[in-house]
Amino acid sequence: MLAAAALVFATAEGTTSATLQGVLSTQVADAEQGGLAGGLSAVNSAVQLVGPVLAGVLYAQVAPAAPYVLSLVAALLAVGLIRSRLSTNPSPEMSGSLATA
Repeated sequence: MLAAAALVFATAEGTTSATLQGVLSTQVADAEQGGLAGGLSAVNSAVQLVGPVLAGVLYAQVAPAAPYVLSLVAALLAVGLIRSRLSTNPSPEMSGSLATA
């Protein structure tokens, strides 16, 4: 069961990270590509460092469901932010479902 969950996580992480990097790289100039890659790497490292510690503290001190609730809130905030950005400033390439939703 753990191996199956790890496989699903690895697949999702690989596809979403590559997609995010690709989309963001089209939004900056060629001279800023290295800065963008470094920034994404720094944020990814910080999240991988702080996330498990925060989840452990929430689990132990608040409630076992607290890390999941926090993750849900963060995901909903991210979706809301993306939708608001796309509705106020849609890019020409993104005339699909997210830009018009």
